[in-house]
Amino acid sequence: MNKELEFRAAGIIVLIVSAMLFSVLGTVCTNTYSLKNAPAKTTISYLLTEFPVNQYVCVEGTVSEILPDYTSKKGYKYQQFFITDGKNSLKVFCSKYSGSVNVSVNDHVSVTGKFQKFGNTYEIYTQCKDIEKT
Repeated sequence: MNKELEFRAAGIIVLIVSAMLFSVLGTVCTNTYSLKNAPAKTTISYLLTEFPVNQYVCVEGTVSEILPDYTSKKGYKYQQFFITDGKNSLKVFCSKYSGSVNVSVNDHVSVTGKFQKFGNTYEIYTQCKDIEKT
């Protein structure tokens, strides 16, 4: 019986230490990522200053403009909209393959995805279902 109690106590200690560690490290965006590889939250202004192209990022912002849905030549459907941090705006381009996201102007959202340049526009590409309203 003592071994079972020791095992449970050790498990509880591991959970407490893990929670403390993640709170000290700061907030991470989890969405569909495990905590091990989740990108840290950043700002739109940082992305448009440092340009970490082809990196996975997480950013929060307020929806400032909604663009019409886009359908590719192969028939894939995408949603697109802009988010702002009050200073800068960034396009969000998301695949509707696994579902869409219901956003309106002034909604606050958390977006995790790949920061990329398409044409002359920087954007975050992700799955629409992974965008969270906050």
